[in-house]
Amino acid sequence: MLVKAVSFRLEGELPVQAKFLLEDFRLAVNSAIRAGLQTRATSKYALCKLAYKDFRTEHPG
Repeated sequence: MLVKAVSFRLEGELPVQAKFLLEDFRLAVNSAIRAGLQTRATSKYALCKLAYKDFRTEHPG
């Protein structure tokens, strides 16, 4: 299994807006992964196509 990750350290606290943005990003990624696993999507394109509608419903604008 291939695992990609980025790790970095920050000095001080993140602004509240950045914390909300990171939380939304985490939830969106987890939702896309769940959708891909449930439908056995095998390509990035298939996953994007599958997850886009739900993502736009949950995150309008």
